[in-house]
Amino acid sequence: KESYKQMLTQEDDTEKEETIDESAILKAVAEGKRPAQGLWIAGEKYTITRQEEDEVDGAAIKIAVAGRPKKGVVIYITGVGTIIVGMFDETKSATQTVGNCRKSVHAFTEYMMGIGY
Repeated sequence: KESYKQMLTQEDDTEKEETIDESAILKAVAEGKRPAQGLWIAGEKYTITRQEEDEVDGAAIKIAVAGRPKKGVVIYITGVGTIIVGMFDETKSATQTVGNCRKSVHAFTEYMMGIGY
């Protein structure tokens, strides 16, 4: 998605128009940062709730988990810089949960790493 303008509430409760660059924000999350603007994906703001490291098939990966009411995102970043994003929406199905999303993203990451990504 191209950069766009969004009104964001500041610390003093005023609103200010800011430019949202989702690709730059995702890159910052992949680097282990927590962007001040929050995590924006597809025009929606998510709050990062967890950032951790783990292993997939013996290789170190970074994981970020973010949420908003009834929705969430699980992001895996491989050692070669591949970013895999899984999204869920609990209003669409009872099986769309953070746990199931994480399992799916994990399995897809294993597959992608197996073919060189």
